[in-house]
Amino acid sequence: MALKPCRECKKKVSTEAATCPSCGVPDPTTVIKNKVKNKTLKKKNEIYAHCSDINCKEYSAVIIISKSVLDSRVCSCGNKLISHEYVDGKPVMPWGDGSHDFNLEIIKKAREYRLNNDRRTPKNIKDEQDNTNQETQPSVAHNNSTSKETGFGAFVDGDLDLIVSFWLYGIVGSTIIGVVTGYLSGAYDPAWGVLYVIAIIIILLGVWRSANKYTKVKIGQNKSSIWGGMAKAFCIVSALGLLKFAADLVALLEK
Repeated sequence: MALKPCRECKKKVSTEAATCPSCGVPDPTTVIKNKVKNKTLKKKNEIYAHCSDINCKEYSAVIIISKSVLDSRVCSCGNKLISHEYVDGKPVMPWGDGSHDFNLEIIKKAREYRLNNDRRTPKNIKDEQDNTNQETQPSVAHNNSTSKETGFGAFVDGDLDLIVSFWLYGIVGSTIIGVVTGYLSGAYDPAWGVLYVIAIIIILLGVWRSANKYTKVKIGQNKSSIWGGMAKAFCIVSALGLLKFAADLVALLEK
């Protein structure tokens, strides 16, 4: 068994090998005779082409033809000629897996893999990229959605259910904050009341927005929106009480 350099990557390969184990070019030791003597493009409308049939020896050939006659020219085997893909301005060896449907970045990456004994084709690389995007994007979207649906940000935006917003934040939350800040104000500094005012404003804002969205949904469904109205009434009464508390707090802090 004789060894000869591959016509593509120049590495030693058996003369009986169907493809080069390093770069994957078919018939690696076969010298392909081109249709033209000069391999350099001299005219702007000239392109490099090869046979579209992977089983044809001219599949890996470099044929120079006019771009205008590409659709009408056929190989000696009877199949159509197709244009080579280009990387850095040079034609690259084709793969037999529809490589012409992929962009040059993928083809260039596949070529680099072949030179490093990696058998991944452009189709393999494209599939890997698609799978990665499908696995990553839904995960990010799901995480963002989950955070928004159940987090404090969803409450402030009014995206939580009205029952959750009203009872969890409007009643329980405001009560806890009132007890804690009330104790801190009496035991240490009345200025803790400022924190209470800010927190209650945020809570009332979240409940109001939830009630507003609840009302719109119920009206659109031709159903009663009374609970939305009652939640808004709670916000208004609480806001008036908070306003009086804030005025008393300012007077106390000014003493």
